[in-house]
Amino acid sequence: MGGKQPGFPDYELTTVNKQTKLEKFLSEMEVVGPWLVERELRSMAASLYNQAVKDPYVGETRSPQQWLKEEEAKLRIEPMIEDLKAVGARVEVLAYEPAESLVQRLLKVAGAIDGELPDQIPWTNTSMSAALLMAMLEVNRTVLDPQERIDRRNELVKTIRPAFMPSGPDLLELMG
Repeated sequence: MGGKQPGFPDYELTTVNKQTKLEKFLSEMEVVGPWLVERELRSMAASLYNQAVKDPYVGETRSPQQWLKEEEAKLRIEPMIEDLKAVGARVEVLAYEPAESLVQRLLKVAGAIDGELPDQIPWTNTSMSAALLMAMLEVNRTVLDPQERIDRRNELVKTIRPAFMPSGPDLLELMG
């Protein structure tokens, strides 16, 4: 699973008989120009896993390796690109990195000119550290109530240092 792989986490695969709302909307537009963002697959997987563990209502309980094994196919955008092209969409794929300029690059592709762009602000995508993530994973495995999970997470954030770190592909390896 090395190298860059396109990924889009919120997409459900479709069949010829079932269009997604997005595909239906795009197929009815006179001019179609959806943009998808490509992020290195392991980096995106680490970020999504982190979010699933952190979210008290999702409360992910699988190990990072098991989650990745079961969810990897859903992280790819190739099927979505193929489905969008099948309904006549022209698809633009932008690189996620450098993340701090993603909004400006997206706006330029959409037709904005330099004078219309917002100022670029310093931005770092942070996730829970491996230690906090593993502690929250244990909370999720033993606590069912979302509010209690939130309370436990808040206590763990106060005691585990560092509590947060930049998001990246190495997070899965740190936990493995």
